[in-house]
Amino acid sequence: MKFASAFSVVTDKQIRDKTATTWVQKIINYVFADLSICEKVTSWIREMKPEISEGMMSYELNNLLLEAFKSSLQIVLIIDELSPEQESTIRNVVNAFKLEDGNSVGFKAYVVRLQQRLQTIDGDAQYALSVQ
Repeated sequence: MKFASAFSVVTDKQIRDKTATTWVQKIINYVFADLSICEKVTSWIREMKPEISEGMMSYELNNLLLEAFKSSLQIVLIIDELSPEQESTIRNVVNAFKLEDGNSVGFKAYVVRLQQRLQTIDGDAQYALSVQ
């Protein structure tokens, strides 16, 4: 939602680019801060580009993320209550956002509810989430 709030219909390209660049840097920092995540991401990049050197991994990840933000962005809303009318309204507003390739920003909404303790799998669990 933080990204979406900065990704306004009336926002010009420079602000969109700055927001995307900021989020790309946050993602790269997150990926390279955890060795297991870093190994997964670098293996995915190697599948796409087997010839890439280790030193170019961060640069390639940067390029892939920037391209993803420019061409395929989806907002996911996870909320405890949402009527079909509210979802439709939000979907219409989000679909008004256009990416550089002319496609609309995608929107998915999931309604989750906190349920009482379930004893089927984990006897120590206190609560579970249900998705509608």
